[in-house]
Amino acid sequence: MRDTKEALVRLDGVWFSYGRRWVIQDVTFAAAPGEITAIVGPNGAGKSTLLKIASGFLRPGKGSSRVLGRNVAAMPARERGKLLTFMGAELEPVFGFTVEETVLLGRFPHIGALRKEGPDDVAAARRAMSLLHLDDLAQRPITGLSSGERQRVYLARALCQETSILLLDEPTAHLDMAYEMWVMEVLCRTAQERKAAVVVILHDLNLAARFASSLYFVREGRVCKSGPPAETVTAETIREVYGAECYVFRHPEGQWPQVIPLRPAQKYP
Repeated sequence: MRDTKEALVRLDGVWFSYGRRWVIQDVTFAAAPGEITAIVGPNGAGKSTLLKIASGFLRPGKGSSRVLGRNVAAMPARERGKLLTFMGAELEPVFGFTVEETVLLGRFPHIGALRKEGPDDVAAARRAMSLLHLDDLAQRPITGLSSGERQRVYLARALCQETSILLLDEPTAHLDMAYEMWVMEVLCRTAQERKAAVVVILHDLNLAARFASSLYFVREGRVCKSGPPAETVTAETIREVYGAECYVFRHPEGQWPQVIPLRPAQKYP
């Protein structure tokens, strides 16, 4: 596992329960600046809960969750919003808002509730919209967009917040193949240019293996395997974590691992 001393996001021995059931068990996790870190695993593994703990929205029952060396759950919400961006997997459009107005919501931690956005805030929103190819949609109501277009709007809002930590739950959901790759390339550039720690939850192992520097495989609330894609994306790991048989090979262009699913490792009813 990566040396966690340089990490911008760090969880140490984290446990979390809903009621009496521990859904996160003794998880240690770190995300370094300038890189994408991917959390992967089957449905119900605890991935989204981990991201909410890292963002400070949930407090661990045991262990610690820190950003930039500080207890994230103890931070005031606005201060936390200046340091990290959290984007959940299930987002509802703000009725009556245009695309540009929605993206500008990302500036709220910097502006506050009583001050109107200034030229710098508008410029940040337009940069983010341009990155996600939303210029022509800027004045469209967000409720009139497709799910894939809305996803790009939410990503632009996250980028508009301009923090050094981005915690993104399924950022490629609803996107077509070309935009999946484009979004991951934008996130890579963002990590490198801002020296930001970008943490993503992904269901597509091929995207994770290509773009992430580190992967954390999560199953039943525990980290089963972590490390670089070349070491972790193996047929054995996928069988253990997902219960699926796969063929894993090296991509001829970049030698990153690629996965072809074959069949479930066990029969499901």
